[in-house]
Amino acid sequence: MIGCRPLSDEEIAQMLPVFRNLRDRVLFLLGLKTGYRISELLSIKLEDLYHNGQVSNRVIVTRRNMKGRNTSRSVILSPAIKPIVEEYCQTLDGKSYLFPSRQGGDCAMSYKRAWRIFKDAIRDAQVDRQHTATHSMRKTFAKRIYEILEKDLLKTKEALGHRRIDSTISYLSFDRSEIDDAISKV
Repeated sequence: MIGCRPLSDEEIAQMLPVFRNLRDRVLFLLGLKTGYRISELLSIKLEDLYHNGQVSNRVIVTRRNMKGRNTSRSVILSPAIKPIVEEYCQTLDGKSYLFPSRQGGDCAMSYKRAWRIFKDAIRDAQVDRQHTATHSMRKTFAKRIYEILEKDLLKTKEALGHRRIDSTISYLSFDRSEIDDAISKV
């Protein structure tokens, strides 16, 4: 989403305690740790992640649920959040979707509901709401993975599942002060 910004570590720390339930916290953490788009997160079925009472080491979104529908994408599940995901999965007895709708039936939570959960957390945590939406989770992942990979655009492109490098570049918010500092040294 054009205009969304990544969240800072401080903003994330402010937001985590305000999520009203385990489901919402897991949705937020998976968004931050996998880089999936919100529609991709909401499409995950329990069977794609949870087998024989255990959470698998990878989160898989099938091709039909990916943007562009060209290929599926598998992302390693961060060991830091695996216990909370496992705890959450144990509460989903008989559900098909990882994030089921509470409206009944066998369907996933709506995008609108996920957006509301995110916006309520932003408000309750008193985080600057400007340029934030559910896509901020993916932008945060992009920024973090870019830094961890020592600013390697090609590896970051792969981590985000982009087909074109210009898509990856558009995700990265470059620090204006870093650019100004470099220019001042020329």
